[in-house]
Amino acid sequence: MGRSVIISACCFCAIGLMRLNAAAPPRESEAALPSDAVVGRIVGELASDDFASRDSAQAELMELATSEAAVRRLAQALASAAAAKPDDWELRLALIRLRGRARDQWLADVAAPQIADIEQLLEGLNSDRFALREASRDGLMSVARSAATAAPLMLRLLHAKSEDATGIDVARDLDGIWTAAWSTWLLSPFKADALPRVAVADIDAAIDQLAEGAAAADAKSREGAMRIRQARRMLSYLLARPDVAELVAERLENRYKTMSADRETGPFALDEVAQLYFSSKPAMVAEFWEGGRHVGVQHLILGVPNKPDGAEFPSLFDRCDDRTAHCLSGNNLKPGDWPVGVFFPHPSAMQPNAQFHLKNLPTARARFAYEAEVPMNVSGERQQELDRARRREITKRTCERWLEAKHRLTTREFEMLHSIDPEVVSEFAASYLATVADERLPNESPSSFGNGSSHGEFCYQLSQMGTSAAGPALAKAIEARQILPPIEWAPYRMDWLALLVLSERTAWPRLDDWLASQLDNRDPISIREPQAAEAGASAAALLLRRHGRSPSEFSLERHVFDDLIDLENPCYRFSKPEGHEEVARWWIERKSDESKNMHP
Repeated sequence: MGRSVIISACCFCAIGLMRLNAAAPPRESEAALPSDAVVGRIVGELASDDFASRDSAQAELMELATSEAAVRRLAQALASAAAAKPDDWELRLALIRLRGRARDQWLADVAAPQIADIEQLLEGLNSDRFALREASRDGLMSVARSAATAAPLMLRLLHAKSEDATGIDVARDLDGIWTAAWSTWLLSPFKADALPRVAVADIDAAIDQLAEGAAAADAKSREGAMRIRQARRMLSYLLARPDVAELVAERLENRYKTMSADRETGPFALDEVAQLYFSSKPAMVAEFWEGGRHVGVQHLILGVPNKPDGAEFPSLFDRCDDRTAHCLSGNNLKPGDWPVGVFFPHPSAMQPNAQFHLKNLPTARARFAYEAEVPMNVSGERQQELDRARRREITKRTCERWLEAKHRLTTREFEMLHSIDPEVVSEFAASYLATVADERLPNESPSSFGNGSSHGEFCYQLSQMGTSAAGPALAKAIEARQILPPIEWAPYRMDWLALLVLSERTAWPRLDDWLASQLDNRDPISIREPQAAEAGASAAALLLRRHGRSPSEFSLERHVFDDLIDLENPCYRFSKPEGHEEVARWWIERKSDESKNMHP
């Protein structure tokens, strides 16, 4: 790496570190924390003149940083020492590394790397000391992941000379650091005033470097590939700047047309310029999800047909915004309007666990940001983590869109609930049941299961995939009579059945009190057999089991309905009239005993 310094060397902020000590939150349990003696020794060794001692201290510091409390204690000690020695880079570097281990915002804010740290961190990547190389790499990643410092680091790497990467290991580290800084910048709000001005000559120079580098005889060599990559990164960065993107696209278009008309232009050079030129075009993606996992994506430029191998028809959309995309041709998605930004079921009933999600990417920055948000070639564990987070956000938008339109869910959408985020759907249940009026379903079922209404079907789905958040929604719906009553061909109280089944699997605050309030409820579970099971008796049986008592002790008998096998028949009746009162007395006595134990 070159030794030239374009930003002043580290200027340690002692005032900020003093604020770190003053603003630190209350400490957690002292158990398993490094002792004051150990912390003091490590801090002293970090400031030692002996290389081996400093390396050992850096390694031991990271070994001890295994919890938030440990990180906090170590950071406070380092902050105090660094405030006393503002020119000691080892202490500053150790603090930057600890920041990368912390989730506490107080440490992240106060101990953040400074722009002035970048040069020293880059220098450290080429150090002869392993510990310093490791610490510098960690520090640069911390800089790259901070919205405040990602852009300066990115610009520094954009303007680095090819000889800066003197070894394969350093080059690999710099690639990872670039990717992190680039992603952070793309996913952060754009601030033009923090970036240097761009001239047409700068744009043309980057296009020249890309085109000429790709056409050169050594394009496939390590040095040639680095020059091409640098030019590609520079042009991508310029396209991702809304203040100059239109001008960059215009210059790329001119060069692309010129090169296309030149018979001597090599395909490799033309392809490099073409990729960046077409990345400036409005586009969209069609994501394919199955069973809660993002398993495929098709990138589409608006107005340009895309025919994957094996597809019967090309995929072609001519317009897209943040609400709707219009399809002219497709394979799974037929011509017409399709929703954007939300989940919708695969059109084929043969794929009940599959959904689509369309996303509008109107600019190059949006396209690059999507690639940062949905990276390829990550580990399986990381992919699952990303899928869960994105599934939750897309599910939120989907539920919000349904409520906004007061949309009554279709059969295919009910099936889709099992594949999207269950917690979000459960939280959505109360608003949906209260906002969208229930309606009767046509009598098309071959069995007598259900209550014959749309909300009844929703209750059934909640019984299968709902979380504790769905419990209060069902209780409120029961009290407010938001679900239509059963009818002869579909005779069951699906609201009650769903609540009983859900309560067997999970619980929510004041569930027991609500069950106790329903003990006198004589509503039949099935209107065909009104004496077979009642809501209040079923609530009583559940309440008793939740507290380790047998329903049979209180004259409760379970009734099995053949239609309710998959709901495990949570239905009961009292075999004698006084059963209601016996359970009520037991509950009052239990509550009284609990109160006495709490307040002796």
